[in-house]
Amino acid sequence: MIPKKFKEINITILLGGPGSGSKLFQSFIDDHPEVLMIPGYILMYFYPHWDKHLKNLNSWNKIIVKFLSLHPSILNSGQMKGDDYLYNLGSNKNQKITINKKKYVSFLRKILKDEKINSKNFFIAVHMAYFISLKKNLSNKTNLVYHMHVCWYLERFIKDFNKFKIITMIRDLKSNIPKRIKSLEDPNRRHLNYTDCFFFKTRSYKNII
Repeated sequence: MIPKKFKEINITILLGGPGSGSKLFQSFIDDHPEVLMIPGYILMYFYPHWDKHLKNLNSWNKIIVKFLSLHPSILNSGQMKGDDYLYNLGSNKNQKITINKKKYVSFLRKILKDEKINSKNFFIAVHMAYFISLKKNLSNKTNLVYHMHVCWYLERFIKDFNKFKIITMIRDLKSNIPKRIKSLEDPNRRHLNYTDCFFFKTRSYKNII
């Protein structure tokens, strides 16, 4: 079961424009005794994935299995590296965050037992199980910080949580645009061909501005 205090927990959403330092800001509050937060933006696509892949599953067990296939980095930050840089931690930049899968799943099941299947309950449980798996104390947690990173999913988030605060960060455009556009639009064999770059250019300028 999810305790009432967590269903009514204070929530802060962290948003960041391209290159604005939202991950750096998040690291400053990481491990604060009152903050419940999963590092990086591992859960950035939580709501799109719920609405597309999870909401029609009829059991928590099926939802958990599918969720972990979509978000493997919640158990091993070396998976689906993206831009989190949670796979090169430590002084030698060779460490990552790992969580025992069996324990995490077990904690999730216990937290979700007898709870109604919906995105709000699962969102809260995912955070609680993460901390319990790391042997962290939940008793003092009064604030959940969610690194949504982009604003596109706020409208969906409001359906579950109608009271929250937002911290949003932007970067000086004259410093950001030249480097950001060049790094995102160079054709390369792994990600972008010339056609991709043409379309991505329009989206990149729009998003940054």
